[in-house]
Amino acid sequence: MAEKIYLNLDKKLRKIIPGFLENRQKDLADLQNAKEKKDFSKIELIGHQLMGSAGSYGFSTLSKLGKDLEVAAQQKSIDDTNLIISKIEDHLNLLEIDYE
Repeated sequence: MAEKIYLNLDKKLRKIIPGFLENRQKDLADLQNAKEKKDFSKIELIGHQLMGSAGSYGFSTLSKLGKDLEVAAQQKSIDDTNLIISKIEDHLNLLEIDYE
């Protein structure tokens, strides 16, 4: 089993991070749907939004994965898209957040 990913965030974010993470789960469902339809425009948009929002909250790895997803969608690479979506899902499932 993969190891947990520990992330320390500012305590001011404590109230909004659960909603942010819940929305990322919705993104995963949207990504699965878009992937099935090969809707690269939708995948690119979600990747772009993830890159920006995740970075704003201190989720640098998630932000990088969002950028990677955006690029894979622009290139219409279904294999890369699938791999990155799996990495995003794994990352979200392994996150353990502490607030400083």
